Amino acid sequence: MQPSFLLDTSAFKALRTCQLEAASRSVSVYASPFCFWELLTHLEDDEQFRRVKGNLMKFRHVAVLDDPHAEVYRLVFPSSDKVHTRVRDGDLVYAALAALDDSRSTQEFYERFIQDESGQIRSIAGCGSAVRGVLQTEENRFQTLLREIAAAVRAEKVRLIEASDYDQGVQDLSRGWWLQVGDRATEAPAVYEQFVRKTYLYHSYLIRRAGEYATRDTDWIDPNDFEDARLCLHLGLDDFTAVVTNDAALRRCLEASLGALNAMADATRHTPLKVWDTTAFAGDPKTG
Repeated sequence: MQPSFLLDTSAFKALRTCQLEAASRSVSVYASPFCFWELLTHLEDDEQFRRVKGNLMKFRHVAVLDDPHAEVYRLVFPSSDKVHTRVRDGDLVYAALAALDDSRSTQEFYERFIQDESGQIRSIAGCGSAVRGVLQTEENRFQTLLREIAAAVRAEKVRLIEASDYDQGVQDLSRGWWLQVGDRATEAPAVYEQFVRKTYLYHSYLIRRAGEYATRDTDWIDPNDFEDARLCLHLGLDDFTAVVTNDAALRRCLEASLGALNAMADATRHTPLKVWDTTAFAGDPKTG
């Protein structure tokens, strides 16, 4: 049985259009909307329209997921919550691609309008700059959190020595987020367990990267960490999915997390998730 595949930005950029087109005929290939938004911010780069457009049009051959926070909240919020009726990111992405396909310049693209699945007409004008601003705000907030965790590890307020320490760190972060959710969530033990399993790898990425940064005498945070962490938020522990990435830090954290989970005596903590690189993806008979 073949897994589905989730491409990070490094893999998406490395794989050619023909490779994605061929793979999509036989397996399910997904990408995070953050991959699209990040590439979209380069649409205004000088003399880069054709190159950036070429990369963006490759999204026609993958399924674009929804915002990962929305995915999490749909699991735990009641059906009456507005998260269940929000316009999905993938819908906006495909509408934007249709407009981009008919455009010969950034200016021409920005003159167009799109209609989302709710029927709302939206202007595209300046979307690259607008997205860049939103991503920068979110990235700054994420980096602040990562620095705080690293500082706690450095001050020995958080212990990261044994595998159980990392697992406990994940559980603590999960509980903290759950408390922030408050009354919006359905209060049931099974729902909380779903929440933990859906957010486990996101929190594990935070803990493991914070542990790495705690050993360094610097406050610098890799800009890729924000998008890598968001990618992890798409991954539930029960998903039969292979993450395709050429990013060393993401690969290292995922493989360590999956190895620790699958080494646990409790089989209910095991996961079928895998990590591939683009060489393996391109070389597989069903995806290459």
